[in-house]
Amino acid sequence: MIYLLRERSKERSLFWIELLRWRSKTGGNVMDDPADGWVTTTRAAEITGYSIAYMRQLASRGRIEARKVGRDWLIERASLLAFKTEMDRLGSHHNWRVKLPLNT
Repeated sequence: MIYLLRERSKERSLFWIELLRWRSKTGGNVMDDPADGWVTTTRAAEITGYSIAYMRQLASRGRIEARKVGRDWLIERASLLAFKTEMDRLGSHHNWRVKLPLNT
């Protein structure tokens, strides 16, 4: 268990280092133009048609690959598109309901 926590911490640290290196090279805000393959929640909502709040919910629950940078989320584009494709394939969750005729 401790090893797993160390690996997650190491992965998170490497992500931060990469973002900080990018920021120092460009002199810009990380959220203005995130690293390749990552999008903000606003951009993710535009791509999928879901709400920004739902994007944050998916990220915090681990349904899509995402990293929290300060107070904002960066979402991995490939993970987002895979999630959207899977949801489109499954269709509406209301399809399993069958309307029964009313007996009057």
